[in-house]
This record gives sequence, C-alpha cells and structure tokens, in this order.
Amino acid sequence: MKERFGIHSIFVKQLICFALGNAIIVLVMTAIFLNAFQLAREEVYDRMNAQSEYYLETLDAQLENIYNLEINFFYDRRLVFLMEERSSLSDYERRDALLSLEERLQAIQGCSNLIQNIYLFIPNTNYMITPSSAGRMQKEEDWALLDDYMQDNVSGLHINENGMYFLEADRHSISTQNYPSHIVSIILSREEIQKTMQTMIKDETSGAFFYRDASVILDTGTSAEYLGSNILSLLKKDETGIYEETQRVKIGSESYLVITKESPSLGTFVQYSKEAPIMYKINRMKTFILAAWLIILAITVIFILYTQRLIHTPMQHLLVAFNRVKKGNFQEHIEEKNNSEFAYLYEGFNEMEDRIQDLIQEVYEQKELKQRAELKQLQEQINPHFLYNSLFSIRSKIYREEYESAEELTELLGRYFRYLTRNAQDYVELSQEVDHAYCYARIQASRFAARMEIRLAELPEEMQKLKVPRLIIQPLLENALEYGLGDKEENGLLAVSYEEKDGRFYIHLEDNGSVTEEVLEKMRESLQKGANEKGEVTGMINIHRRLQLYYGGMAGLEIKRSVFGGTCVTICLEGEGKDVPFADRG
Repeated sequence: MKERFGIHSIFVKQLICFALGNAIIVLVMTAIFLNAFQLAREEVYDRMNAQSEYYLETLDAQLENIYNLEINFFYDRRLVFLMEERSSLSDYERRDALLSLEERLQAIQGCSNLIQNIYLFIPNTNYMITPSSAGRMQKEEDWALLDDYMQDNVSGLHINENGMYFLEADRHSISTQNYPSHIVSIILSREEIQKTMQTMIKDETSGAFFYRDASVILDTGTSAEYLGSNILSLLKKDETGIYEETQRVKIGSESYLVITKESPSLGTFVQYSKEAPIMYKINRMKTFILAAWLIILAITVIFILYTQRLIHTPMQHLLVAFNRVKKGNFQEHIEEKNNSEFAYLYEGFNEMEDRIQDLIQEVYEQKELKQRAELKQLQEQINPHFLYNSLFSIRSKIYREEYESAEELTELLGRYFRYLTRNAQDYVELSQEVDHAYCYARIQASRFAARMEIRLAELPEEMQKLKVPRLIIQPLLENALEYGLGDKEENGLLAVSYEEKDGRFYIHLEDNGSVTEEVLEKMRESLQKGANEKGEVTGMINIHRRLQLYYGGMAGLEIKRSVFGGTCVTICLEGEGKDVPFADRG
C-alpha cells in the first residue's frame, strides 16, 4: 500500500501538516473552554425553567379549579330557599338546607390543601355558613368581616391586608340591606403555597417569590422579599413590558441567574440562583485546564483540522455517494484526482455500484415477471367459474321472462369481461377499477338477492383519477362473498365505502360474516410475512404485494374487525401512484 501511494499517502500529508499548525490550537480550545461556562449557565436555566413551568401549571390549575368550584356553588338551588325569611320552607327543611350547604363547603375545602377556610354570607336572612358551622350572624365581627369583603367590588382573586381569597357575589340580586343576595369567599393559605414553593429550592443560595401590584406577595424565605425588590429593579423588560424570561443580574459582588414567568392568578413569578456555587468547580479547574491546553491542545488541533481535510472531506464524498445509492441513484460515480488511498476506495465503490445496479435490475425484472404471472393465474381462476354462474343466471331470467333484468345482467357481464380482455395496462384509473368491481358486485347481487345485501358507495371525485394496479378490488369482493358470507343463508351484508385522511385514501370492504379473531389474526400475519396460504389469503397477499411494489412499500392491505361484526379489509393508497426507484421496489 505504501509503495503504491508514495508521497501522496494521507499519512505523509498528516505528518507534514502536524509540524506546521501548532499555534492554532490555543485559540480554538480557549473558545471551547469559555463556551463551557455558558453551557453550565444554560443547563441551570433549563432546570429552573422546567421547575418553574411545572410548578406554575400545577398551582394555576389548582387555583382555577378552586375558583370554578366557587362559581358553580352559585347554582345550588338551596341558596334560593335560604334567601327569603318568609319562604315556604319548614324549620326542618331550612335546617336541612343549611346542613347541606355546610357539607358542600366541607367538600370544596377538602378538594385542595390550599383552601384555609370558606365563608358563605346570605345578608337577607343574616346567615353565615362555613365548613364547620351554619347559623345567623349575631356578632358585630361577623358583619365587619362581611363589610371588609364587600370593599372588593371585583370578583376573582384578591390579595390584601385581609389575606388571599377568591370572592364571588351575586350582584344582580340586591338584598334589603344593600348587600348582594349572597357572597362566597374562599380563603387561601399563604403557608401552604409557600410550602409548595419550597420544593423547588435546593439550598440557601436559591429562592423564589411572586411579585404583584408593586410588592412581593409570596416568598420562600426571610431574604426573598429583600432580594426581590433588588432583583426586580435590575431585570429587563421586552417591548411589550413583560420581563424577559432568562436573565443574569448582579447585586453587590454576587451574580444571580433569574427565571421569570407570568402567572394569570398571582402575577410575576421569579426564581433565582446564585451563580458562584454553580461555576465553582469549573473555576477551580481553570488553571489546570489552561496549562494542559497549552501542551495537549496545541498538538491536537492541527491534527484535527488537517485530518478533516484529508480524511473527513473525502469521507463526506463517500457518504454522499452512499446516500445517492440509498435513494436509488446508481449513475453518478465518485472521482478522485489525487493518487491516495481514497482513490483506490472510490474505484472499488464505483465498481460495486455498477454491479449492484445490474443485480437489482435483474431481480426487479424477475419480480415483475412473477407478479404478472400471479395476476394472470388469478384472472384465469376467476373467469371460468364466474362466467358459468353468470350465464346460468341470464338463462334463468330469460326462462322466467325477466328480459329487462337479463338485459342488464348481460350488459354488466360484457363490461366486466371487456375490462379483463381489452385493457392491457398494468395500472389504471381507480374509477375504471371501481366500475369493474361494481359490475361484478351487481351481478352477484342479482344472484344472491334473497340472502344478502350489497351496499356500494359512490366513488369520491378526488379519488377517481388515482392510478392503481389492476384487479385490486374485485378479488376482495369475491373473497368476502365466498369466505365471509358463504355460510349466510339470510341477512348477509357486504359494504364498500371510501375515506380520505392525511393525504391518503382508503377503500373499506366490510361484511357481517362470522369470522373468529384467530382467523383475523392469521390473515394479518400472512400479509406481514408474505407466506403462501390456502384460500382467500392467497389473493390478498397478491394484491398486497402489488400495491406495495407500485407505491414503494407505502400502501397495501389492512385487516381488522368490521363494524358489522365480520371482516373489514382496507385498501390503503397514496395520493399519487408512481414508478418507484429500483432500490425501493421490494
């Protein structure tokens, strides 16, 4: 090998390049080292972002569910019974309504650990109901509590000196005391929300808080509120006035990595982590790595760069050639002007390419001949038996003086055999194939009208021009009549329907025969394996093979349980038939 390539050997070229390029390594590896810091930051941002998104989605979902429960509470008919003092309720019924509402409040409180308490006020009748009590408002502090809540004129979540709570009132109905007819307030627990926030905090170098209405409303520790005002003052906003999602801020000598998210319920959520502990290990290794780079990387970078030119680029040419071969292109060869090892490799590849092309052509031609022979054999098996039965049916109709029916049957039979004998094309329009199959079906329907029904849907216009292999529908109809409905003495059903989905077309042939699940599974396995089986599966395998050959393996038959209880055979077609490349033909 060395004698053949001489000074053009890749090894010799690498030795020459290796001695000339040591200076380049310092710049390249320095950039790699600096990039490590940025990757570490991005990893932290990704972790914090995933934590924040999961936490906010969970929290907002809980708060939304709580608010929906509060709104739905207004539809409780027992509220109407308690709004009027002089209602028709007896004392027992009134007490039962109060207890029912109290139990419902208990159920709402139990649905989430974020709910601290619930108040239901009915000012007209002076009722105040909580999950633990139900009765009249006798104390001044009860009315004072109601007045505090009535200061908030807007329904929804409120956060103020009275706490965190959802408020909802029926402002369309006003009581005699100028209050809404009923008010519901769900008190939220700050402590429980803060506990859920603590799950994201790994140590004292990180924290989180919510910012709303120019103040920190929830935080994870004593320092979070203090840091919150400082961090928020340094955060940047985009053109819409929303805080940028990932930022890095510096407070004093400490740098913080910050994630901000907007919560529809609680405002702006901020999570932060000190940068120094994250980058500590990388900073410790800086001196050692820099020293190692000066020795090792200065030697290797030139080796890598020159190797890319001498080995990687020619290898890319070879990979591109392999991709062309995978797509079925065997015409373009690789050329190499230099007298190197790759020239010898390319020469062998080109010879292999030519040989594979010849072999594939031979195999494809043999397969085409085999498919044609199978199709011809299938036609010969169908025609005589079907012709005899049809002629006997025509004779019977003429004998019974059913001349119009006999004339129609004769026309259908003529169209059926004209399609078989005069159309020499291997691929036809789907409308022609459907017309041929429907001729067969209508002939059979006239013969077996007493014991079965054949439903034939109209072929959609967008499917009429599709190119398909010949004889893909009629053999399946014959299989259904012979094997699926052969034992049916009455009430048999055979239906043909069409469907378009995601750019593909489907023809469904269904019957209501009594096929077992074991038989269906055996038929599916035969299609997958392509094994020769006796009976109906032989014709199906033939059709399945021809469809896959024509569409490059993207079409074929599917077998499943019919909605009528029998067998459903589906013909799957692509949007457009094509002559597939040699490499994809089987």
